[in-house]
Amino acid sequence: MSRAAPDPSYILRGAHSEVTSLTFTHAAESRGTSPAGLISGTLTGAIQMWDWTTKRIIKTVEAHKGESLLWLANPGDGRLLSQGRDGRLVLWDCSGEDWRQLGWVPCAALGFCRASLLNKNPDILAVPSPALGEISVISIPSLQILHTMKVQKTQGMCMSLKLTTCQSEKDILLIGGFENGSLVLWQIGGHDVLHSLALHEESVMALDYNSKVNRGISGSVDTKIQVWTISEELKIQSVKEISITNAGVSSVTIREDGKIFITGGWDHQVRVFGMKKLNALAVLNYHSATINCTVFSKDNTIAAGSKDRLITVWDVYK
Repeated sequence: MSRAAPDPSYILRGAHSEVTSLTFTHAAESRGTSPAGLISGTLTGAIQMWDWTTKRIIKTVEAHKGESLLWLANPGDGRLLSQGRDGRLVLWDCSGEDWRQLGWVPCAALGFCRASLLNKNPDILAVPSPALGEISVISIPSLQILHTMKVQKTQGMCMSLKLTTCQSEKDILLIGGFENGSLVLWQIGGHDVLHSLALHEESVMALDYNSKVNRGISGSVDTKIQVWTISEELKIQSVKEISITNAGVSSVTIREDGKIFITGGWDHQVRVFGMKKLNALAVLNYHSATINCTVFSKDNTIAAGSKDRLITVWDVYK
């Protein structure tokens, strides 16, 4: 049984439009795991840096020509990646007071599919290509395309991506969630699809995978959350279907240790689940509009960004 909903530890106010993406920053010189700050992106293309001590905005960069900022990631070494619906994925140097663009690559301007950074090697990412039916695997900081993965037309548009390793960490895998409800698995370096499985009846709006526990989570526009795994034969296998009260999942995030996962919903709620028993642990209820993005810090702090222009920070199940 889930516990009564706690109150957020902090509520960050100051975004001038809905919050569409989040990433934590951590001090490189610090041995601890506590966040040094939070970076958010907005519907109007602004990147905003929040000081973690004062919980206030200390920098705003108009990054994507007024177009929605889909995704942010912090690969370390004072760098930041941002993906906007202006059709650009930008690499930033944020080490100084004045941020510099180190370069950018074209990406798909249509759709809502976010890029994915490989956790084991934060110098490789996957992002939808401007060319219809292609996904690009890109090297950082050169921003050169290493591989191009082909998408079958029958699957429709790619809606979500996860770049990961298999459990043995020998191979780099790419998992895509598609408009027709299917999950598709590729091995980077190969060209053919390894496996495809239709787990959802409609578009796969969000997915995540954790190789430590070999579990994937995906959500759609309905009330079903799918739990799945990747077999030794590199095939996607269904584990369980979880039903939630209200339809629409816009964000899925698995904690780094694989023990907890969270979902952000169209019903304004963040749901917390235990991975071992796949049971609901808590419903975090504060926002008044759709949850667009969710993220964990290294110390397992949760942050959620919403269409209501607020960011909530939660210290639960740490």
